[in-house]
Amino acid sequence: SACPEVPVESCFFDMSGYSYKTEELEKEKKQLVNLGWSSDNVTVHVDALWEALTMKARSPEKFMDVTDVKVSDEDGYLSRSMTIKANNKTVKERIWINRVASEIVFQPLHPDTGTPLNEERVIAVREEPNLHLEFYQRDVTDGMRSPWKLPVDVVSKSFQEVVNVAQKLENTVQPVIGLGFHSSALEDVNHDALWLALLNEVRQPVAHAPNCSVIECDGFIERKLSSIGSTQHIYVREEEWTVVYREVVEGKESQTECAIVLRAHPLEIEVCERNVLSGLRVHSSIPKSEASVLFDLTTKSAKKLVVEPPATVGLGLCSAAIHGVSYDSLFTAMELSALKPWLVRPVKESDCTVTDCGTHVKRVLTRSDGKVEKDTVTINEEKGEVSLVEEGYDVEHVTVILKNPYRYEIYQRNIRDKMRVASGVRSVVAQGTMPAMVKLAREVEESASDVVGYGMVSHPMTSSRDKLWKAM
Repeated sequence: SACPEVPVESCFFDMSGYSYKTEELEKEKKQLVNLGWSSDNVTVHVDALWEALTMKARSPEKFMDVTDVKVSDEDGYLSRSMTIKANNKTVKERIWINRVASEIVFQPLHPDTGTPLNEERVIAVREEPNLHLEFYQRDVTDGMRSPWKLPVDVVSKSFQEVVNVAQKLENTVQPVIGLGFHSSALEDVNHDALWLALLNEVRQPVAHAPNCSVIECDGFIERKLSSIGSTQHIYVREEEWTVVYREVVEGKESQTECAIVLRAHPLEIEVCERNVLSGLRVHSSIPKSEASVLFDLTTKSAKKLVVEPPATVGLGLCSAAIHGVSYDSLFTAMELSALKPWLVRPVKESDCTVTDCGTHVKRVLTRSDGKVEKDTVTINEEKGEVSLVEEGYDVEHVTVILKNPYRYEIYQRNIRDKMRVASGVRSVVAQGTMPAMVKLAREVEESASDVVGYGMVSHPMTSSRDKLWKAM
């Protein structure tokens, strides 16, 4: 909407220029990292790569010629100091992991005052189109990349050392999960069913813990297993596809947590143990046999969901895979469905009013049963979701676009802590709405226009994502 009804060629963003700038970047001498350096493709597993990066953070002496290494887990980060033997200089920094962005961040501190410096160094784990690492520097205040005057040879050497350690970790056989343990690639089951199975396990661990009580708390679920006298706090990280378990002893959570992570490509489940404060992995003594039982139970439960779909939406319902439609058209259709519900629901346009309130939209409509429905609609483009809260209720109905392949998902969650809760809406009702949105998306896709309208997509780019981002 920044340039409504304006011919494409006069918009501020000239997409044709990106390819030219990318070519120019290719011609630059690759002596310095500058705005970023991308490694070659990596053949080790992504979990082994993360384990090696964790080791690089906790044990720098295995990667660099340093001494007097001091590492401590702090609230939200790892504190590290070390002395470089070559110049006897002490380096202090904070290290943390951003799992949503899939990156590990190193923030240097002033050697005397301990205050953070203006720039931080980033190692990003990229899984598309192939697994590789990207190294760059960015400004702390605005998050923009800044030229990093570090020789590429230094970064390339660091990358190779990380890969070498990852290969050793991947080939190490031990009876415990150590820094992480993942299942083999899972077949005859899909990602959505596995995620629902993990969520169901949180509230209904009947397969291995029949005597269990569950209490919904603010931000987590408290689960008491009377058979073994154990209490757990469980946290769900939707954006990370992760379920976190923390043991509770005498009312206090443990210092470490067990994280169960659902991977997409290939489809796998991983188990690791992390320090709660810093979020970095720690060596775990959990037997691999226990993790294998979890993999088997989850897969069995997921396959049952595929064969015997529930009659209600429950903790979530996904559409079939959507092909031949762009992400932008799918999101536009989802947005139009919320703002113009008569396009996908049996309601009259004359019975609907929509008011733009800035951060959200107020919607009033008369349903086919005569009931007046008053909703607050919020649109989040970055997350690819539209949420709706009906007046008088403390839950929000969420529609989100999932990728690889594209599909719609519908579920319900608490407003307070964003934890999913079971929805009693019949599956057949929800399944009727999603095809209508897909049809609307196809209509958006096929509508020809000489203006941007609800959005415009360039032709497919031949350059890598990393090069295009630097060009932008």
